[in-house]
Amino acid sequence: MPDSGPGDSGADCSVSLTATDFVISCPGGFVDEVVTQAPGKLVYPCAGGRASAFFGTHEFAGNVTQDEVDVCLRTDFDYDDGCHWLAAHRITGVLATGTLDYRYDESPAPGRLDCLPPCFATAKLIVGP
Repeated sequence: MPDSGPGDSGADCSVSLTATDFVISCPGGFVDEVVTQAPGKLVYPCAGGRASAFFGTHEFAGNVTQDEVDVCLRTDFDYDDGCHWLAAHRITGVLATGTLDYRYDESPAPGRLDCLPPCFATAKLIVGP
């Protein structure tokens, strides 16, 4: 399934990632997610190691180990409630299954108690050529 380079063990593999089944815990609310706007691309050494998933200008960083993906991204944003928010994005799963899991969690910056309740979101990422 992965698109590999020349036959040496140092070759890079890459697959496309397309978000489906996006679910948000606070319908109508805002989340700073980055995976639904356009397909992404996961790039990693075919033998495993440091991996990056790119969605637009956002880069998730982590590893692929024995076909298991674990890459993360942190973002932050200001919201209408006057709070500064911190967001954690994580993609995990086994490439051979053809889908990976995306999880989004957010929290107000430390020290803020007057913010709206946080939201979370999930999605499936379809692994393609």
